[in-house]
Amino acid sequence: MDVAAKKMKPKPEEYFSAEEYEWLQKVAAYDRDDPERFVFADDGEVAEVCSNNADDIINEEDDWFFALRLGQDPDYVPKYADSPEFGRVLVLGLRWCVDVWENVDAARWLGFLHQIGRFVEKDVQEAARLYRFCESKGDRQSMINLGYLYEYGHLGEPDYEASYKQFAKVMALGDFPEAIYKVGDAYSRARVVERDLRTAYKLYKKCYDNCGDLIGVKANAAFRLAELVIDPSNEEWDIPYDPVLALHYYQVAEIGLRIEVVNDSPWYAERLEQAIAGQDRARSLMDEMGVDLAAKHRMFLP
Repeated sequence: MDVAAKKMKPKPEEYFSAEEYEWLQKVAAYDRDDPERFVFADDGEVAEVCSNNADDIINEEDDWFFALRLGQDPDYVPKYADSPEFGRVLVLGLRWCVDVWENVDAARWLGFLHQIGRFVEKDVQEAARLYRFCESKGDRQSMINLGYLYEYGHLGEPDYEASYKQFAKVMALGDFPEAIYKVGDAYSRARVVERDLRTAYKLYKKCYDNCGDLIGVKANAAFRLAELVIDPSNEEWDIPYDPVLALHYYQVAEIGLRIEVVNDSPWYAERLEQAIAGQDRARSLMDEMGVDLAAKHRMFLP
């Protein structure tokens, strides 16, 4: 951005209301040793975090505040999610970054907060508006998020075709693991395309093998793989019937889903219960088959 364009941007004191700006100033000036300091509900680490963020919003000349605090740490919001002060600073900062600097990461985060009703009023239409703005800037995660809104009927009736188009579009743009397993769902559930478990299995496996440290994505891919390999009727789709492998996938899913639930994703709680129940089913099948773990599956041993 050139200097002239930068000068045209409103300053924080011009953008925020008088009450909002005064509050940010108090938070930014926080000093634990000052008896007249602004007092937080949590007067420890959260206070320092809020103070640093408020100071960045007021004194930085661009959206550096968001890029540093949120862009590099996906667990940043869940870590301080119980603090009302953190929530207020966060939302003010996100608004500032979106409205003034058109920061795509900030718009995605603000959209997600509106989607789940955290720190702001739940408003899926506003979430969709923000996701569409991000989509216009090429943000693939926002395209995925919009696909979920269509799939689960958050914008009206479930629109599986619109959802599938979102996921397929992202997958076509490159290897984006979350889109890969969601396209796999389309083949597995036959809502838009013809049922093809062979293709679904390949897509789930591709996602599982290439998702790196995306814990939630790997857990979801693992659960789907487990559900396929534990069913002997799927052999007609060239999917191996393997309760031992299913147990392994269910365990991977359980670990990942537990982490996601702790990290402020309660909607995974039911899937977590299913992964735990799946392990019991896999063990029961192994007992019935007399499977020798050491002989058949040395890859799971040290």
